[in-house]
Amino acid sequence: MINSSKLYILCGLPFAGKSYLAQKLATYTNSQLIAFDVLWLELEKDPRFPTPVKGVEGWILTRQIAKERIKVHLKNHQTVVYDDINVGYDHREELKVLAERSGATAVVIYVKTPEVVRMARMKQNLIEKKRHHVESENLHTATAQFEEPNQAENVIIYDNSMNVDEWLESNFQTGSTGH
Repeated sequence: MINSSKLYILCGLPFAGKSYLAQKLATYTNSQLIAFDVLWLELEKDPRFPTPVKGVEGWILTRQIAKERIKVHLKNHQTVVYDDINVGYDHREELKVLAERSGATAVVIYVKTPEVVRMARMKQNLIEKKRHHVESENLHTATAQFEEPNQAENVIIYDNSMNVDEWLESNFQTGSTGH
């Protein structure tokens, strides 16, 4: 049986709107959603870890768990939306290889949002606390290390000026796992 599943790899800077788009895309394509931030919070609450999962060690562990969960879904012929910064080309390529080894197709989705919009969202989050706070050190590191994807990566761009429903309709087959 041919595996027609996909791995949608979201990437973009903090507060770009990746999580919002990931939820919309997962619903629209009837896909499994795996979100780095959700896994990070799960690890923080996990009693097996005596101290909070932080820094590079926490990032590595969270990413490894995400990749394992992605593999399970893809091997079961389920399409996955992976919500993470996916800061570098190498990170996205690693996920593409994971998809290929599972017989799935990978598509990079770049959530491109102007800095002024991202910073306004971050300030609003400090008031509303609708998501976890991103420490300024992590924000600066992500911004400095971020490699904008290019067309060679099979990238689809979404920016906040686009109507999300129209964008979904123009880029994805309704209610399926197609692209």
